[in-house]
Amino acid sequence: MFKVAGLETNRDFALFLSGETSEAICKIKGISFDSRTITKDQLFVPLCGKKFDGNDYIKDALDKGGFALTDHGNPATGRLIVVHDVYSSLLKLCQKHISELDVKTVFITGSYGKTTMKEMLSITLGDNCHASLENQNNEFGIPYTILGCSSEKKYLIVECGARKNGDFSLLAKYLKCDLFILTGIAHNHIETMGSIENIEKTKLELLKCLKNKKFFIDGREIFKDTYIEKNTEILRQALFYLGEKDLDPKFKFELPPGRGKIIKHLGGEIIDHSYNSSPYTLTETTKNLDPKEHILILGDMAELGKKEKKLHEDVINKLSGFQLILTGTIFGEIQRKMNLENILHFSSLESFPREYLIKKLKKSKKLYFKGSRSSRMEIYIDALING
Repeated sequence: MFKVAGLETNRDFALFLSGETSEAICKIKGISFDSRTITKDQLFVPLCGKKFDGNDYIKDALDKGGFALTDHGNPATGRLIVVHDVYSSLLKLCQKHISELDVKTVFITGSYGKTTMKEMLSITLGDNCHASLENQNNEFGIPYTILGCSSEKKYLIVECGARKNGDFSLLAKYLKCDLFILTGIAHNHIETMGSIENIEKTKLELLKCLKNKKFFIDGREIFKDTYIEKNTEILRQALFYLGEKDLDPKFKFELPPGRGKIIKHLGGEIIDHSYNSSPYTLTETTKNLDPKEHILILGDMAELGKKEKKLHEDVINKLSGFQLILTGTIFGEIQRKMNLENILHFSSLESFPREYLIKKLKKSKKLYFKGSRSSRMEIYIDALING
């Protein structure tokens, strides 16, 4: 359930947000983002995306006995709380909730490793911690995470994702955190952001959220032999800053599907990195693999901008010691251009070399899968396991 601690009535909300409401004083019984499930006296917050406009459903929310937050309406027409801007008001409510709960708040961002670091930290902190669900890290998922935190929690961990320039501008203006973790910077989303410099600038906007600028963990300054060792060091530093230095960061962390999970199958192993890919994460997660034991099945890496073909070529050259099985239009063009006869390319599930890879698994080979979301590498893993 979503709620805002410290605000009880519609008048409280209107006063806090410098808004207007004409309805008689009534207790607000929670926050709703879905007019289909709203209940009486909940406050409907209409969110707007590329393909939907929550304002279209305000009437539905009111008809069910709810209140509605709006930035275009007449407070005299009913159970409306009229504000200057709905999304800015939502972020103000988020910060109000954080302040009232007095939880230690951690923001995590970066081009890679956000979800893994969030999971590692939340598992270590245990039941005292409320964290983002799965990868709810966009402009909607962040408020969901914050307003879903209860007064029973001591820590709030918020995963923050950005896909374009300025995505964090409003967060930086309205939200505060006790600890900020930047996992690292890579080419992800360079197509929408334009350059590495813009990616870095966008991520670092969250520094403005820090109450104390010393409480910043910069993954770019942490150098370890493996990404697991690097994540463990970030975790150790985070626990120190949170006053939990006695907690042991060296625990057996079971990686979720798509993020390095190892699946034992037919005598071999399937290493599932299918959730996403970039040149950096691909090379980092393979640099300690043995070419004699591992076969790499790789899909195209998306949103790399004008240099995408060059970056794909560089990856192939760096991984030339491995047996490579590739899919995707970019890898396909490069294979034909470079005349790489020793590299197999497939274009669909129908041409996926399932039987060949099954034979390799039976010979104790380890199959590593990685690609961007658009490559849908998980369907090939499913084909191997379930036929």
